[in-house]
Amino acid sequence: MVQGTSGEWLEVLQPLDVERLRAPLQQALADGLASVAVVLLHSYIFPRHEQQIGRLCRELGFEHISLSSTIMPMVKLVPRGQTTCVDAYLTPLITKYVSGFRAGFDASFDKYVAPRRTALRCTLATRHSVLADLAVRATQRRCVVHDERRRPVSDGAL
Repeated sequence: MVQGTSGEWLEVLQPLDVERLRAPLQQALADGLASVAVVLLHSYIFPRHEQQIGRLCRELGFEHISLSSTIMPMVKLVPRGQTTCVDAYLTPLITKYVSGFRAGFDASFDKYVAPRRTALRCTLATRHSVLADLAVRATQRRCVVHDERRRPVSDGAL
């Protein structure tokens, strides 16, 4: 018996054999995949198995790992799975886009910002208009890059 995130006691009927996943995951890496989405049926209440798979993926060298228990911990498997897959696909693209976006400002902003001793702050507006610092790893499924007056510069849904 194990205790789930809700405090309920659960019985794990079959323990996870993480090593059984090693060969297929290594093959996926060899085939050129760099991002992985992990979605297990009951991970919303018992995330330990997804976390174990996530550690294996990190050890093997996947660049981005999306765990459904972290991305969207809810009961319904299909929306949780879809959202996790979208995150696994978009987050590396958004991160690359944002890095390129920021890199375009590095040289010119140093010239204008440094003399005034002010810090350059870039933010990302999420789909709920919540501002997230661009230095933080982007994990939003939809975002808009905007300027200081909150005018959209680019839609981040790549």
